[in-house]
Amino acid sequence: MNVVFNSPLSEVMKIIINNKHYNILFKTSIIWYNKPQLRHYRTKWNILFFGTDKFAVESLQQIHKHMNLWSRLEVVTPYNTSKENDVASYTNKHKIKLHPWPITFPISQFDIGLVVSFGHLIPTWIIQSFPLGMINVHASLLPRWRGAAPIIHSLLHGDTTTGVTIIKIMPKNFDTGEILAQTSIDIHPDETQIQLYSKLANIGAGLLIETIKRLPSIIQCGIPQNEEYVTYAPKITQNISYIHWDKMTAENVYNLYRALDGFYKLITYFNGHKIKLSNITYHGKQDYFKSSLIIPGLIMYTCFYIGNYEYPTIFNIIMISGLVFYDKNKDLLAIQCQDGLYISAKQISVSQHRTMAAKDFYNGFIANTTNQHVIFTCQSHDK
Repeated sequence: MNVVFNSPLSEVMKIIINNKHYNILFKTSIIWYNKPQLRHYRTKWNILFFGTDKFAVESLQQIHKHMNLWSRLEVVTPYNTSKENDVASYTNKHKIKLHPWPITFPISQFDIGLVVSFGHLIPTWIIQSFPLGMINVHASLLPRWRGAAPIIHSLLHGDTTTGVTIIKIMPKNFDTGEILAQTSIDIHPDETQIQLYSKLANIGAGLLIETIKRLPSIIQCGIPQNEEYVTYAPKITQNISYIHWDKMTAENVYNLYRALDGFYKLITYFNGHKIKLSNITYHGKQDYFKSSLIIPGLIMYTCFYIGNYEYPTIFNIIMISGLVFYDKNKDLLAIQCQDGLYISAKQISVSQHRTMAAKDFYNGFIANTTNQHVIFTCQSHDK
């Protein structure tokens, strides 16, 4: 994995990260600051860290682990005593000085502000109070996926690569600052939000440490983001979890599941019941007209069985989005999507019932149905 830094002596610098060990291949120069607050080059910095969640904790943990490299570390986070966020919990556990947001204490004694998954727009006066300004760890390859949910949107849109970007924090806007460092990784086709979140948190923490080590010279080497390639990743709501079988391909549905893993289960409807699907896989092309897999009453044309004919010949006869089959050999529900391909679900919950296996759902809700076929819909949501 290659990481690109910017340097005053060479336009592109790289470090190679292997098993979290960083072999740095670069040469650089020191830029001496004339600001009154930074009268001489420090070898150890006073750091004020801003963060809230587990993604931020990964970076905070690495900074705390390397305290021999810094002079001082304190933390800012929104919190209350009745319900601590992840950063507050870590800070209190390790006896790091903690300040509530918004800031009400003097910060002129700190050299730089580090922001990781903070979620609040930082006022100009705070940014300008730090001699070195503020830098942010963002979980995407900026300018792609500016906003609150970059990991979710990269999976939702089927991206095959993503990464982490270190940027300067600019007043009045999120995620628009100059790029100081950036690293990219491949996204596995079956990788979910939970898995990618953890991976990028770890990578971001390592990249942040290497960036801090290159202060102050790296601050002067930012590259402006290319506005031509900007995309946005707004915060999601549960409304995104409803499946529109008639509009979404199997890949669309599977990407939605991957993106929402850890947030929401996918929602559909059957006979007026709200159904939540989990443990979903991309099932692709399947021949559910072979008699060994057919559960009587589940399909519209159970009489079709034509020797060794290829699946597409029969598939073209029935194209019903949301059509459900129970595969008794694999104990899963297979659901046909807009493109005729399938996703499968092994766990189902109905309204307020507990989560059940596909077999239990079949026995309890499908086996005795009088319908010729079973179809999941999104009609209740559409209304």
